[in-house]
Amino acid sequence: MNMSIMNKRTFTKEENFLIFKKAVENIEKYQKDREEVSQLIMFDAPVDSLILSVKNHNQKTFSKNYKKLLHTCNACHLKTKYEFIQIKMPE
Repeated sequence: MNMSIMNKRTFTKEENFLIFKKAVENIEKYQKDREEVSQLIMFDAPVDSLILSVKNHNQKTFSKNYKKLLHTCNACHLKTKYEFIQIKMPE
């Protein structure tokens, strides 16, 4: 995606998660030799659940699924020895 276009518009929540999902797919494709890439499959279910929550305008499941994604991110960072990277809920 053209970065200059990305800087000129605001994305919906659904678009943001689709961009995240595409980024993970690109990492799997272009960084496949890195050991930690094998862990990326753990993001599929949480991101898909978030996208569905956004499509359904369901704030309750969105909050629950967002927390699951954050937990998944942090678990992956721990498992791949990047524990110094911690994702937190916005305040």
